[in-house]
Amino acid sequence: REYTNYIEHYGLSRKVVGGITERIASAHSWESNHATRFLLVDLTRHPDHHQYGARPYHQLRRHAEAPQLPTGYSGMFWLALVPPLFYHVLHPIIDRYEAGRARA
Repeated sequence: REYTNYIEHYGLSRKVVGGITERIASAHSWESNHATRFLLVDLTRHPDHHQYGARPYHQLRRHAEAPQLPTGYSGMFWLALVPPLFYHVLHPIIDRYEAGRARA
């Protein structure tokens, strides 16, 4: 379970302004629109789960504004087993995503 949590949230953070942490939003967990989502019972719709925790898994929706994983979760599981490769793949995506959030 913690391995999955690591992948779902790696590198994403909530802003703190004036000592107040921003509310959890789709920006705080990775989404993946790859075919493997059907094998993982829509685990890939994690941002919607964060915003609507009571919504049943089969009704979870896609959030296009959420950070997108470069592969499905199945691919990310393998990448995470080799941390330098995992970082090499994700850090440029995180940097671009956070830069876009800062401009918004």
